[in-house]
Amino acid sequence: PAKAVSSTAGAPTTHTPIKNSEVSPRAPKPQPARPASSPKTSVQLPVPAKRSRADLNGLSQYEQELMLMPARGYVLQVLASSSHATLKSFLEKQPNRHSLRIYRSIRSGKSWFVLVEGYYADKPSASAAIRNLPSVQLRSGPWPKSLNAVRLEITAFKQQP
Repeated sequence: PAKAVSSTAGAPTTHTPIKNSEVSPRAPKPQPARPASSPKTSVQLPVPAKRSRADLNGLSQYEQELMLMPARGYVLQVLASSSHATLKSFLEKQPNRHSLRIYRSIRSGKSWFVLVEGYYADKPSASAAIRNLPSVQLRSGPWPKSLNAVRLEITAFKQQP
């Protein structure tokens, strides 16, 4: 099953503009995040941004968590795949599974599933945290991804017909 999973570093993604009514006008200032010092270290999450229930309808628990994080923060994109089952199986075997989340996206007009790790207040913190990931995750070429980009991808998926 590991062959079905691929890194998306540098891969094109489809972004659909979102309406102003779907974006929280004032996201709270990101809280300092601690990079994981070992796979067993829990990640400190920021205070959630205020979003309406309608914005979260139809989203998975992981997607809701990502949408509630401040858009100015970062996550590490670990893997992406066209198979949700492949990513879920991978996630369940990871020692840091408590800090991993899967969200749905669109790539070349088709459903795409993205596995991200943690929450980091800024890009340098996210970049520094890469070295703390388990070796199997390091082999995939993880990279910092802004939560703003993640939120745009989730919203674009949600808006598709």
